[in-house]
Amino acid sequence: MLARTLVLRGIVLWFLARLMALVVIAWAASTRGAGLYLDTSDLYAQLPGWALVLTPIAFSLDLRRRKELMLLKNLGVTSGNALLLGSLPALAFEAMLLAFRA
Repeated sequence: MLARTLVLRGIVLWFLARLMALVVIAWAASTRGAGLYLDTSDLYAQLPGWALVLTPIAFSLDLRRRKELMLLKNLGVTSGNALLLGSLPALAFEAMLLAFRA
């Protein structure tokens, strides 16, 4: 039950992290003509990397926001294991998207 909750929360946070990264990249691409002179050709290729970086950060902040770290420790789950379990969906989905793209 606990593992399913952490994985489902990881899926939601991966989607939100990917959406956040996409918004930032789209903003960077749109301001290219506004004098920022960003090379946006590589920005969209960096989207999976940004999503993989932002998901564990968002998951860690979510655990702290919900004050669940002490509950997890009482259940014998370390915060590192919970973070790994919550980040696995991001790794799986990014690998799946890269496989479909290739």
